[in-house]
Amino acid sequence: MFDENEKGLENGKDKADFKPEQKTDAQDNAEKKLFTQEEVDALIKVRLARAAKSAKEASDADGLEIKTLKEEAEKNLGIISSLRAEADSAAQRLLAYELKDKIIKKGVEPKFADFALYEIKKDIDAGADFDDAFEKFYADNDFSVKERLATGLKQGGAISSVSAVEDSFYKINPMLAERR
Repeated sequence: MFDENEKGLENGKDKADFKPEQKTDAQDNAEKKLFTQEEVDALIKVRLARAAKSAKEASDADGLEIKTLKEEAEKNLGIISSLRAEADSAAQRLLAYELKDKIIKKGVEPKFADFALYEIKKDIDAGADFDDAFEKFYADNDFSVKERLATGLKQGGAISSVSAVEDSFYKINPMLAERR
């Protein structure tokens, strides 16, 4: 034993650098287990079954998620349709209010405004614009539109004409008409 150590020291190597012989590839292969074709086929079948099982589980999870999303979408469609119906109703009420306001500003007496709105809206729905529909309504129903008579008063001025009410008053009371 002493001789081996001396040889190692003579070559300039110490004990720490001493390594046992490396095994060859042939020796490695002899120690490894070799498989038959049937064993390889069985291992592959096990791995494929495991992969198929995990794919099925993933597919089932995806299917469940898709089902949940479809249910939520159906629920949301119901909400969306009700909101659309509500918005359409609000838009119709707003349109009716705006048309009624225009009708009253055009001189229709407020007690006839709903009737005028109904008649004018029929023409608008048929494709006429508001002004044409109002003119048609006015031609057919002039009783419901009040005449806007000027009082004859100018700012800071005197009365230059007599209104219909004053005229009927003075017809009933001719004595007062002379004092004017």
